[in-house]
Amino acid sequence: MLALDDVRVAYGNVEVLRGVSLRVSAGELVCLLGANGAGKSTTAKTISGLLRPRGGRITFLDARIDGLPAHAILRAGIAHCPEGRRIFPEMTVRENLEMGAYIQGRGGATSLESVLERFPILRQRARQLAGTLSSGEQLMLAIARALMSNPKLLLLDEPSLGLSPTMVETTFRLIAEIRQQGVTVLMVEQNAALALRMADRGYVMETGRTVLEGPARELLANEHVRRAYLGG
Repeated sequence: MLALDDVRVAYGNVEVLRGVSLRVSAGELVCLLGANGAGKSTTAKTISGLLRPRGGRITFLDARIDGLPAHAILRAGIAHCPEGRRIFPEMTVRENLEMGAYIQGRGGATSLESVLERFPILRQRARQLAGTLSSGEQLMLAIARALMSNPKLLLLDEPSLGLSPTMVETTFRLIAEIRQQGVTVLMVEQNAALALRMADRGYVMETGRTVLEGPARELLANEHVRRAYLGG
């Protein structure tokens, strides 16, 4: 479904992605692991069109998308739930969700009802300002807003960041349900143990490159991964 081949990205003269290659097949949940500054979020932003690569190739459903604007990539079927939620705090929960459905046109009402069925807490909070939600509820809103476009591929950037352990478990259960309902997921995550336990495959990034890849079970057993990311 998604392929990155030797993708390079720079901020000014500083190259932050130095030849990233990865694959995501339809129906998979793939995790992208690495320390802060490894290039994980930059990779997600490049896939969704928020950053433009200076080299390499990105294809989605056999069509090139590198260089396309973000709204065109969203329309193609990739939705991005960014690090830090990025909700609109002065808008209501319902208005935030409606913003996620702008490419749907008249179909947005159907998407809204479907999302509210999946996230009953958001139905209860529909008229509440998004900025007054708890951190866990804001994450639910950010994921729900991304789903409003009915994506084929969902990019999740650090979904567990800043959440309590209980909310982290709830969030990962939700992600597993989304995947079971037919949405392919590429997840950037620092909680390597949890991510690898639920993923099909994983990639490990270091200094702007993918340095390890493989089935999640193999990465869980990999000595370098255990020492660097699992505390073992």
